[in-house]
Amino acid sequence: MTGRSKYYVIDGGSGADQIAATRRCLVDSPRHADALWIIEPVSERLMPAVAEARGALGEPQESKPEPFTIQLPPKEQREMATELAVIAIGPLQRLTAGPLRIVLVCDGEQVVSAEVERGFAARNLAMRFRGLTIENALDLAASISPLSPAGSRAAFARAVGRAHDEGEVAEERVRGSLWWLVRFADFAGVQWLAERARLVAQKPDPAATEQLRLHVERDRLLRIRFRGVGVLKEEFLRSRGITGPVLEASARGEGDVLSRMLIRLEGLGNSLTSRGDLAVNVTHDGVHVQEVSWRAPSAPFVDLIPEIVRNERLADAEAIIASLDIATAEVDG
Repeated sequence: MTGRSKYYVIDGGSGADQIAATRRCLVDSPRHADALWIIEPVSERLMPAVAEARGALGEPQESKPEPFTIQLPPKEQREMATELAVIAIGPLQRLTAGPLRIVLVCDGEQVVSAEVERGFAARNLAMRFRGLTIENALDLAASISPLSPAGSRAAFARAVGRAHDEGEVAEERVRGSLWWLVRFADFAGVQWLAERARLVAQKPDPAATEQLRLHVERDRLLRIRFRGVGVLKEEFLRSRGITGPVLEASARGEGDVLSRMLIRLEGLGNSLTSRGDLAVNVTHDGVHVQEVSWRAPSAPFVDLIPEIVRNERLADAEAIIASLDIATAEVDG
């Protein structure tokens, strides 16, 4: 990408880190772009959103979103009988790594309810594993969680009794946390943090990462904006099968958005991905794969979004979702 071109990016589910690495070239709306950058794979279900973004290039034109039905609570069940606003976010949005549609029903600035529509990053991956040799399946396993290919391959290797490189997994986990911070800071409009995290992510170093953590911890504006926002209790998270840094932030910190930022920079834990435990189950005959299934660390969060954003302010609800580091490709498969 050269010259003065402005790009709008469509992430099919595997390009979040690439987007973060080249953020300076990108714009947030196709109406402000003169070219599209599409990171495949793009599922058939995502194609209408891709076509809509393509149509918005150049001069603005009326959008035609897919029909979506949501059940509004009756007025007598609300504290104040005001008119509700329905805000549809996505499937192309910045809160998650990959496409996801989130529909928020708001009463003023407060979120009354939410619904989530998934499946936009589906790749029919489970079907593609069937009949492969174990060696070939190990290569495909990197696609289970495309933002954590080494961790995905390691999870598959464990399931079939093969060795894997723990050092590579650990390095990838650190990079994953740093690239998440770049994306989160871009979303939150904290440009100094996005730029500094981007530099560290391109060449991770323990000393530089610790300095970055100290800057985040000491920044007064970050404390004002994110401390006490989106508090999740440890017991609640454990009961829902949550693992990784979100659980650690509640077990060792305040469990808010700021704690989730800090805990990721500490590099704690031994999970296979920067988001938490990736559990893979493989049925095979010793040579060929018969069935593969997995439970991705992002999966529980997708189901929890309606519960954890209810009664939050709209701006806080968006920050809470972004702080979870949901990777939709590992959820949709």
